Amino acid sequence: MCVLSLLRRFVSSIIDKLFILIFFILCIHIFFDVTELGTYSAILELSSKSRIYDDHLYKIDILFTGIFLLINLLYYFIFEITLGASLGKIWMSGRFINSHYAQINVTNVISRNGIFLLLMLIPVIIRWLTGMTYYHAIAIYFLVNDMPTLFMRTHQSLIDYASSTYLVYDKNICKNFIGKGIAKLLNNSKYFPFTLGVNRLLFVIWIGISIWVEVSNWEISSHAIYNYCWGIVALFGIAVTYLLFLWIYNGFRKK
Repeated sequence: MCVLSLLRRFVSSIIDKLFILIFFILCIHIFFDVTELGTYSAILELSSKSRIYDDHLYKIDILFTGIFLLINLLYYFIFEITLGASLGKIWMSGRFINSHYAQINVTNVISRNGIFLLLMLIPVIIRWLTGMTYYHAIAIYFLVNDMPTLFMRTHQSLIDYASSTYLVYDKNICKNFIGKGIAKLLNNSKYFPFTLGVNRLLFVIWIGISIWVEVSNWEISSHAIYNYCWGIVALFGIAVTYLLFLWIYNGFRKK
C-alpha cells in the first residue's frame, strides 16, 4: 500500500476547498442576495458575543453557515460514493481504500461523512459558547483533523483513522478520470460527428470562451470580486447553442 504523500494531500485539500467555495458562492448567487456575502465575510471576523451582533447578522450567520456545512457534506459524500474520492484527491492521483484494501463502500462513506459532520459542528458550537471567531473555529478543525497526518506512518487524518480508511496513491486514477473521460466524449459521434482534430478544437474553444466571458466580466474592488458567474452561463449557453447546431446539421445529413 502506497499512501499519498503529505504534499499531494495538502494540495488536494486546497483544490477541494476551492471547489467547495465556488459551489457555495454559486448557491448564494442563485438563491440569495449576493451582496450578503460581504456581510458574511465580516461575520467570520466577529466574536459571537460581539455587541454589533443584531438579528440580521444572526440570521445570515446561521443560514450561510448551515449552507456552507451542507455543501461540504454533499461535496465529499457525492464524490466519494461515486468516484471513491473527492475531485481534489483524484486530481492529485489519490483514492480511498478501506481496511480490506478495497475501494471504499457505502458504509465507509457514511462513516467518513458522519465523523466529518461531527468534526465540523464541534468547533462551531465551541465558537458560540466561547465567543471566538470563525477563523479560530476553522483553525481548531484543521488542527484536530489534519495534525495526525504529520505523525502517522500512513498519513491518516482523524477522519481516516476513525473510519478505518486510507488515502493511497494511484497514478492512473486521474488519467482515467479526466483523460479517458474527455477522450470518450470527443469520440462520441453522436455529439462530436467531426474529425478528432475538429472535435478537440471545438472543446478547447468552448472552455476558452467560457473562461474569457467569466474573467472579462469581473469587477474587482479592493475587497472582493463582483459580477461573477457569467462564465457558467456561457458554459451552458454555448452547449445549448451547439446542440441546436447539431440538430440542424444532422438534419442536412439525412437523406
